[in-house]
Amino acid sequence: MKRKIIIATKNKGKIKEFKKILSDKEFEISSLLDISDLPGINEDGNSFEDNAVKKSGHIFDLTGKPCIADDSGLEIDYLDGAPGVKSSRYYGISTPQSVKNEKIISMMKGAKENKRGAQFICVVAFTDNNEKKTFEGVCKGRISDKQKGSNGFGYDPIFIPEEFDKTFGELDEDVKNRISHRAKALRKFYNWFVKNK
Repeated sequence: MKRKIIIATKNKGKIKEFKKILSDKEFEISSLLDISDLPGINEDGNSFEDNAVKKSGHIFDLTGKPCIADDSGLEIDYLDGAPGVKSSRYYGISTPQSVKNEKIISMMKGAKENKRGAQFICVVAFTDNNEKKTFEGVCKGRISDKQKGSNGFGYDPIFIPEEFDKTFGELDEDVKNRISHRAKALRKFYNWFVKNK
C-alpha cells in the first residue's frame, strides 16, 4: 500500500521534480496545490535546514499527515555565497527569474573562469508523528556567462554542473534528476525511509 505524503510547496517546478524523483510504489504524493486554505509560511530561517524543518513541521501540525519540505538555493563563490538562503527572494520575490539571472550575470561580468564556481544546496526535511529528519544534497558547478536553455526553473539556465558543458536549463530533465542537489537529498531521504518506515 502506498504511503501518503505531502510536499510542503506550491512551486510547480519543485513538485514536478519531487514526483519524478520519488516516482515509485512507495508514495502517494500530494502538494500544497492540492490543499486549500492553508496559511503561508514565512521562510525567515538563517539556513536551508531551518526553513525546511519549519515548513515540514508547520504543514504536519496543520494536517497531521507525514510531510516533506525542502529549502534550496544557489551559493556563488564570486558573490561571497550569495544569493544563498535568500535565493528565492533575491532582488525581490516578485522579480521575474530571468531578470534575477541577468543581474547575477552582470555582477559577474569579467570574472575569470576559476572565479565562477558555485553550488546548489538542498535540504529536505521529513516530519511525522515520531520524528524529524533532514537530508542534504549538494551539486557543484559554475555560473554561465549567459542564460541558456528553457528546462527546469529558477537559476537553472545559468548553472553548469561539474563534468558538463550545459546548464541545468539545457540538460534533459532525466539527467538533472539524477545529478541535482534535490535528487541527492531525496535519494538520501528515500533510502532512509524504506529502511525505517
